[in-house]
Amino acid sequence: MSGVLLRFAFGGIAVVMSTIVARSVGGKVGGIFAAFPAVYLAA
Repeated sequence: MSGVLLRFAFGGIAVVMSTIVARSVGGKVGGIFAAFPAVYLAA
C-alpha cells in the first residue's frame, strides 16, 4: 500500500513540475515536458 502512495505522490509532483516548466518555457520544449508525466506513470 505504501508503494502505491509513493507512486501517487511522485506522479503528482511530476505533473506539477512539468506544468511549471511547460508554462515558463513554452513551445515545443514545453510540450516535451508536458508529456513527461504520462511516460513516467506508464513506466
